[in-house]
Amino acid sequence: MAKKTPTNYGQTGIIEEIGFFRGDKKTAEEIEGFKKELTDRICEYIRGMEDGEEATLFEIAGKVCPKEAAKAEPLLMDVYYDVRDALEEELTLDISKHSDMITGMPYDIPFKIVRIPEDQRKKTWFAYALQDAWLMDLTVVEVRTDSDKKNRVYYWSKSEKKPFYLSELAKKAEPDDAVMEQIKTILSDDRIYEMDELEQSPDIVVLDGYAQDFVFSDGTRKKKIRGYNIQVCRGEYEKCPNSALAIDLLEEMSKILVPLGVYKKCFYLSRG
Repeated sequence: MAKKTPTNYGQTGIIEEIGFFRGDKKTAEEIEGFKKELTDRICEYIRGMEDGEEATLFEIAGKVCPKEAAKAEPLLMDVYYDVRDALEEELTLDISKHSDMITGMPYDIPFKIVRIPEDQRKKTWFAYALQDAWLMDLTVVEVRTDSDKKNRVYYWSKSEKKPFYLSELAKKAEPDDAVMEQIKTILSDDRIYEMDELEQSPDIVVLDGYAQDFVFSDGTRKKKIRGYNIQVCRGEYEKCPNSALAIDLLEEMSKILVPLGVYKKCFYLSRG
């Protein structure tokens, strides 16, 4: 089986494996390169859109890459989330009008551009989400400085039966300056920003299992990275150095944030 890249939503390896790129055989490297180029072009286009303007990602892909967009439709799920994440501090792709309706895949749902004034932009320092094999969130925790300049920790579990993306519906805690200094010290580790992937264990095969999604930032640098079933990499500093480091960092965050009331399960690597 072709290797799946650990930073996307699982499509690249599948597409390479079965040779499916709308009739073209592409390697994983070529697919990733095209996906990044398409993501960058779409981000540039959206930055030029008017506040309140509506579009779908599929429509924009057709405008910025007309010859290749139709071929790349299998990648647009990945691209949608990559674009949303890349622009999250600048603007929101607001789909709230369709939140109670099933109207299609995310890249085919119309969104409205809602720009975030610079003085109202939040800053995420750390975030972690445990997801099931279908990439649905099970637990989420996020440490951030909100637009009112207050530091908050938002946390959510699937058992709450409420969507985390509506922050007011998540539970929250307010860490003091001393706690934030502890967090920022952890996030200043240069090794975080040198990671290019979260390795899977070469010795253990996990069917389905879990995905682990991380965001780290020290205020100037930012690393978003995803792993699959890294729970089997604990302490494997030689075979899985990045995954082992991510696990250690997660445990350090747990020691700081659980005493504030954050659910301990928000730091689990699996449901068990």
